[in-house]
Amino acid sequence: EGFAEYISSFEVDDGIITIGKPASDFGLVLKYKRWAGLDDFTNAITRYPFTEGGFGTTGVRAGLFYAMSWLGVHYLQSTPELNKGFAPYIQMINQGVEPREAFEKGYGIDQEEFGERIQNYWRRNKFRVSQAPIEGLVTIPDITVQKITKDEAQAALWEVRVLFLPRSNDEDGRREQARADLTAFIERVGYAIDLAQDRMDLEIADGRHDAAVRIGEDAMERFPDDLRSTRMLADALYHRYESDPEKYGDDILLSRDLFATVLALEPTNPTANSHYPTTFNAGDTKPDERAVQAVAFNLSYNRNPSNFDTYLQAARVYSATGQAQYACTLLNKVDRWIRATDADLTDEEREEMTARKMEPSVNELDEILASIPGGCPAS
Repeated sequence: EGFAEYISSFEVDDGIITIGKPASDFGLVLKYKRWAGLDDFTNAITRYPFTEGGFGTTGVRAGLFYAMSWLGVHYLQSTPELNKGFAPYIQMINQGVEPREAFEKGYGIDQEEFGERIQNYWRRNKFRVSQAPIEGLVTIPDITVQKITKDEAQAALWEVRVLFLPRSNDEDGRREQARADLTAFIERVGYAIDLAQDRMDLEIADGRHDAAVRIGEDAMERFPDDLRSTRMLADALYHRYESDPEKYGDDILLSRDLFATVLALEPTNPTANSHYPTTFNAGDTKPDERAVQAVAFNLSYNRNPSNFDTYLQAARVYSATGQAQYACTLLNKVDRWIRATDADLTDEEREEMTARKMEPSVNELDEILASIPGGCPAS
C-alpha cells in the first residue's frame, strides 16, 4: 500500500518522469492524529491491518496506516543505505520469518529507531524525489475510447457491488436489497451472463445454493457457447457440495468434470484452478495431472506464503501423488505462520469460523503432516 501511494503522485513533464512527490492528502492525518504502532506498518506485509469492525470505526486508523505506509516507503526509497535491504527483507518474509524480525534484519535498523527516523523525516518536510527520462521507461499504448451508456456502466459496477457486500450476518438486509435491485435492473435492461454471474454470487454468499445451481444451469442453457456459463455451474455445484457433502455427494464429481472442461480451454482461469484440485479431497480418487498443474498455477498466482490455503492445497496434492519431499518443502514454509496465526485468533474469531464451518488451518496442516510417511523434517 505504501509503495502504491509512493508512486501514485508521479508526474510527467517535458519528457521527465518524477516519482515521490509528497502526497498532501496525508498531511492532516499525520499532523493531528496520534500515530499508530510500528507493528501495524511491518505486519502489513503478511496480513492486512484493521480488518475488524466496520469502516465507520476504522476509517481514521486505516487513514493513519496508509499515511504511515506512504511515509515509511518514501523514506526507504530515498535512503540508499536502507533501500538495498529490500531484497533480503523480502527473502526472509518468503521464508516465513516474522515481519518485525525480517524488517530489522533485512534493513539493519531497529523498528523503534525507524519510527523515530520517519517522524523526523516528516518534520523536516524535505522529501527526495526520483527523476528519469520517460523515453524507454514507459510504453505509450494506442488507446481506443468507447462511449458507454449509463445502463452499461451500471451493469459493469454490479460485480463490484456484489464483491463488497457483507458475507456474515445480514442484519441490515443489504444483500436482500441488492438482490431486489439487481432483479429489477435485469428486468429493465435484459439478461446477460455477467449479470447472471452477479446474481449467482449473491445466492452463494447467502447460502442459497439450490438457487445458485439453478442460475448456473439456466446460464448453460442461455449461453451454451460461453465458457463462463460452464464455470458458473461448476462453481455453484462446488459450493453446494461444501454446504452439505452427504446430501449433495454427486455435485463434487459433476463440478470436477465441468472445471476440467474450463481448464482444458482456459488453463489460467483462477476459479477453476483453485477449486479443481480440491474436488479430489472427496473420495479416494488420486489427483490427476491436471490437478498437479492447477496447484502449480495457484502457487504462482498466490505465491505469498500468507496465502496458507494455497500452500496446504498444493501440499495435499503433491503428497497424494507421491511427491512427499516437495509437499514437505511447502508445509515447512508456512508451518510457522499458520501456528502463529492460530495462536492469535480471538474467541470471537473462532466462533465465527465454527459458524461458517471453517476448519482452522492448523488442523489441516497437522492432518497433511500426519498423512506423509515419516512426517516432514523441520526446515
